[in-house]
Amino acid sequence: MSELHSKTHLETGDAPRQSARRKFLAGATAVGAAALMTGTGRAFAATHHHTWQYSGLMAAAETCMAKGHACLHHCINTFKGGDTSLASCAVAVQETIAACNALAQLSASNSAHTKAFANACAAVCEDCEKECRKHASKHQSCADCAEACVGLVREVKKAA
Repeated sequence: MSELHSKTHLETGDAPRQSARRKFLAGATAVGAAALMTGTGRAFAATHHHTWQYSGLMAAAETCMAKGHACLHHCINTFKGGDTSLASCAVAVQETIAACNALAQLSASNSAHTKAFANACAAVCEDCEKECRKHASKHQSCADCAEACVGLVREVKKAA
């Protein structure tokens, strides 16, 4: 074994790297925990038994965001290949993701503004659905996103 490999991390100066790794892992753990707690607060709900007045809206917004992220990712991959035919779809989906994120946040906090914002979000989702339908026969992620948008609009009508 070489002399370098037989030394401890303190002798080789690895202590700062060890400390940096610990800090990174601690930070990553904190980010992961925060990710579980943001958005809907499901992790919080599991331990605190909170009731949401707008749970249907919250679930529909989350589904729409998830399907939207998949669709946007697909659009970006087509752009990488030089195909820009999904550009309008990507713009519509990006708006939908933003609107649904806000709706999920408002729903999770039982905000008094949830219903009013839900109507605006439904309008954004209706536009997204129209755009995604243009590509739904060729791209499953567009079809899935369009269906999620329909589901959100349905939930908004129920909450009205």
